[in-house]
Amino acid sequence: MNASATNLAKVHIPFPFGVVTQAMIPFRTTLALCFGCLPFTDQAQVLTALDVLPLLGDTFRYYGVEDDELFDPGEAGSGVVWDHEDLVVELGSYTQIRPIEPSTAPGISTYPASDLVLERTISMTADLERTYFDLDTTGLRELGSTGDPLSYVFDVPERVQPIPMVFDSVYTGSYCHNSSGFGPSYHTCGETSHVLDGIGTLIMPYGTFNGVRRTTYYRYHVNDDSPTDTSHVTYHRWWIPGLRRPVLELSRFTGSNGVVLSNARTLTPSSVLGVPELGARMISVSPNPFVDRVEVVLAEPIRKEGTVRVLAADGRGLYDGRITTGTSRILVDLGNLPCGMLLMELELDSGRRTYKLIHQQQ
Repeated sequence: MNASATNLAKVHIPFPFGVVTQAMIPFRTTLALCFGCLPFTDQAQVLTALDVLPLLGDTFRYYGVEDDELFDPGEAGSGVVWDHEDLVVELGSYTQIRPIEPSTAPGISTYPASDLVLERTISMTADLERTYFDLDTTGLRELGSTGDPLSYVFDVPERVQPIPMVFDSVYTGSYCHNSSGFGPSYHTCGETSHVLDGIGTLIMPYGTFNGVRRTTYYRYHVNDDSPTDTSHVTYHRWWIPGLRRPVLELSRFTGSNGVVLSNARTLTPSSVLGVPELGARMISVSPNPFVDRVEVVLAEPIRKEGTVRVLAADGRGLYDGRITTGTSRILVDLGNLPCGMLLMELELDSGRRTYKLIHQQQ
C-alpha cells in the first residue's frame, strides 16, 4: 500500500477502548485484568483495565496538534521525561468517542459476542462509526465496526489492547478482516505487537504528570491479493494513571513507497483536569501572551450572569470574577498572578470553555 490521501482512508485505525463496569474487571476470568494476579510486579510498571477502559457515561474529545509531522515520540525506558510543553492544540475540529450500552447498539445482532461498544463521531462531518469489542483473558479484541466511510468484519479478531501490560514485555498477535467502503471490498491480514516501553513524566502545556506509561503498538498490513504490501502503522500512546484513555497519541503510517504520514492528537485540559467544555459563544481572548490585562470579546451580550476563573497549570484556583448580564466585553486584570502558563475558564449562558494563557513579565 502506498501512502496517499486516498490510500490512507483505507487504513484501519483501531481505538483501544471499550465499555466496562467496575464489577466486570476483577472477576471476568482466571487471568484477572487487575493487579490481583500480579503480586510480584510493581504496580507502577503495569497498565491495567482501570487505566485503559472507559466506563459508560465517559465522553472524550481528541483534537489535532500543529506540525504533527514533526512530533517526536521521544525515548523509551524508565524514568523518561517527555517534554511537550510547547504543543499547540488545534481546536477547530475534534473526534468524539464514547462508550455505549452494547444491547442498544444497532449492530449487536451481527456481533452477539460483543460486550464493549465504542461510538466515534467527527465534528466536521456526519460520519458515525460504532466499533464492537470483546473483553477476554488476553485483553480487548476488536470484532468489527459499522459506519461511514468503512465497515469491517474480523474473521480473525485483533487484540487491540493487551490487559494487563507489564513493562518491557512484548505481546504479539495476528488478525484478518474484510472491509468495504469507497466501492471495492478488501480482505486484509497482518501481525501486531504491543509493548509498554516507557514510564516517566509527561510535560504538557497545561501541566506536568508523573507515573505516565507509554505504549507502542505496531501494526503490519499484508493484503491477501498484494503480498508485496509492506505498509505499517506505529502508535505511541501516553496514559495518565486512572484517566481511562490516552492523554496523547501519535500514529505514524508508512506506505509501501516509503512515504510517512503522521497524526498526533490529544485530550484538552478540560478532559484531563476535569473542567467541562461546552463551546461557549466566543470571539476572542487577547492579547495572548499578556502582561497585565486580558480582553474577552463575546459574540453577543450574555443573557444571564457568568463567571471567569483563572487556574494554575496544576488546576489550583488563582482568580474568580463575575460577568454581569448584558456584557459582551470584559477586561480582566491578571497582572498580579504568577508568570507562565495559566488556564482561563469562562462560564456563560451558552456553556463553559477553557483557554490557555501565557503571562509574561513586564
